[in-house]
Amino acid sequence: MSEDDSSNEYKWPPKCTLKLYDSKGVIFLSSKDRLFDLADNIMLRWPHNSRTVYLGMATESKKWSIWNEGNIKKNDQLIDHDLSSDGYKVKITRESAANSLPCTNEFRWKLVIKPC
Repeated sequence: MSEDDSSNEYKWPPKCTLKLYDSKGVIFLSSKDRLFDLADNIMLRWPHNSRTVYLGMATESKKWSIWNEGNIKKNDQLIDHDLSSDGYKVKITRESAANSLPCTNEFRWKLVIKPC
């Protein structure tokens, strides 16, 4: 891992857009912040202990061309780390297929979030 990579260990991909959808498919939040905190933005003002949301991500970065297993797994790990470090467990289900989309197209995950 290069020095530059280590400083980006817990950042979302460069030039990415994150979108959060409710169970009806309506966007309730969008961000281009590479340090966007899922736990704070999904659960902080939510009046219930658990929540199901859909996370969509696309990136314009030249380093990310196709949604392959490596790219998707890196984001699976980021999602899990973000939520688990704030006291939540998350069931992550991939809603899009690997190796079929360019990263400029949105990849989507279903997140079922509960307290630990």
